[in-house]
Amino acid sequence: MAAAVDTILSKFSTELTISSALRAIELLQKNLIPSIRDPKNVNYKNGLYAASLLTGIAQSSSSLGLCFALSLASSNITNLDIFQSMSILLPHVMEYNLTSSAGKYVMIARALDEDITNISVIEAAIKAVEGIRKIFIELKIPQRLSEYEVRKMDLPSIANLAASFPFLDSLPRELPKNEIETILIAAF
Repeated sequence: MAAAVDTILSKFSTELTISSALRAIELLQKNLIPSIRDPKNVNYKNGLYAASLLTGIAQSSSSLGLCFALSLASSNITNLDIFQSMSILLPHVMEYNLTSSAGKYVMIARALDEDITNISVIEAAIKAVEGIRKIFIELKIPQRLSEYEVRKMDLPSIANLAASFPFLDSLPRELPKNEIETILIAAF
């Protein structure tokens, strides 16, 4: 999910990468929770495999971004698994980029099957973040870095390492170094 969203938000995204990533999000929304509830159902698994493939195609032609940079730095400095980190950080990264990419967030909200009729673009964009959070909460994924023994004193080191990654060149808006730490504190 995080890789698909990062790819959509990338300033290097194209119509092809966006449509592939949006389809991946649709498939994840439709198949992820059911596949956890019914792990033997091959149809749900096939949906997840297709989502993974589409995300891979999208990110190989675009770029990962802030969520991946923060998660990679978190996993290098702490014992936190990169995928757990991405799940925790994705909503916070989305909140940070919301106003700079509201139109893309509306597409993400639609892909998540959120009801965005008769609301403003910003309200619809917020629904994208809420839709991601709902999925993660339903999957019982922890919502805070502190739930994984990440120490607050590690946050500046994580921010410094994340700032050195080239993924940040693809962001839809300027990201001052102090803002990286602010995002991490919000996720702590």
